[in-house]
Amino acid sequence: MSQSDTQALRRRLGQLEAEHARTCAELAKGGGGGETRLSGLFLVVEVFGGPMLVPAAMVAEVVRVVACTPLAGAPAHLLGSFLYRGTQAVAIDLSRLLGSAREPSVEARMLVLSTSRPVGLVVERVSSLQSDPAVADWSQLEGERGRWAGSALVSGLCRAGASIAPLLDVSRVLEGAAATRASGE
Repeated sequence: MSQSDTQALRRRLGQLEAEHARTCAELAKGGGGGETRLSGLFLVVEVFGGPMLVPAAMVAEVVRVVACTPLAGAPAHLLGSFLYRGTQAVAIDLSRLLGSAREPSVEARMLVLSTSRPVGLVVERVSSLQSDPAVADWSQLEGERGRWAGSALVSGLCRAGASIAPLLDVSRVLEGAAATRASGE
């Protein structure tokens, strides 16, 4: 396969990933009082002291956090670059992106996204795998509502076991990573 064919396939994969994220966001915004369900598997991760759902189809691998080379002038949530299976990648600390000032702990994990160019999302921990979570209404998220309401990184809310968890809009995180990458190249 030629390099141009490979690039075209990677672009198409990126478009499909973005479309999947938009479809999940549309379903999540539709509400339905817990009756509407998102199809598929989702990782339940701990971010900024609480649960968050990440589409499992977007995750290639879960690994320990690796040492990153800092990027000059990068925001605090961008931990830096690292080599993932021979390809340059960037690591984003989701807790910092959402406003936490804490450094990742030694128990933190990195979700390496299955995108055309690898991106690692650092989370506090991966707690479980959820199948077809029920969509929740914003009114069900009492005390935490202020943290997530209006965030461009959240495409909706779902039930994750006994709690309500925001659904990460992975495409928004990737847009930010691409912009940072482009300015650093």
